[in-house]
Amino acid sequence: MNFNEIKKTRVYEQVIEQIKGLMELGKLKGGDKLPSEREMAGMFNVSRSVIREAMSVLNAGGVLDIRPGIGVFIVDDEESTLIQRMDRALKKGNVSLQELLEVRQGLESQAAYLAAHRATPKDIERLEAAYHSLLEAVKKESVGAKEDFIFHEAIIKASKNEILMEMLRLLSDRLLVGILESRSNSLKQPQRIEDVLKEHKRIVEAISNRDADLAKKLMFEHLENVKNSNKM
Repeated sequence: MNFNEIKKTRVYEQVIEQIKGLMELGKLKGGDKLPSEREMAGMFNVSRSVIREAMSVLNAGGVLDIRPGIGVFIVDDEESTLIQRMDRALKKGNVSLQELLEVRQGLESQAAYLAAHRATPKDIERLEAAYHSLLEAVKKESVGAKEDFIFHEAIIKASKNEILMEMLRLLSDRLLVGILESRSNSLKQPQRIEDVLKEHKRIVEAISNRDADLAKKLMFEHLENVKNSNKM
């Protein structure tokens, strides 16, 4: 007798599955505008943060076009292409967050160390802008996954190490989904949100001050804290 493995699904994945089902039935198609976040939360009977998670994953996967102040639209593309992208987004969501964070600790601690040595004034400016974008996202009670990704991407770019950049390109989709999950968990821990912002700010200051050893240490500790908070 054979049984299929029972797989845990996150609530936001169930939202994506239902959107995918509506597309397969032809009730949603490329170019269509989705209901507002509040309306979708009511329709699915979930919190607005769950809807934000689903929208962030679909946006990162190239399924949605989010237009601030206008609305959220399904990318105007062929149905088969959009469904394939949704399938990929769902599969990437199954990556082990702890394993991903372990990899990030090694790569990004070294990137922070190199960035403190090699960052140009423009790199520092880009990093500070990324931090302020993350700060604004938190003020708006957004998950801020994309802003967080851009912050860490800015550090890797400032390292001037092509191998690190190539690894970022290879892992970017998984990194974004992992960041989305870890930040969504942080939303359930209000104090952790404040701590994360302070950790980011200290990393920016260490890199700006050319303190490579401190930048490396702070990045490692930041990701260690993320790991620990996601074990809860």
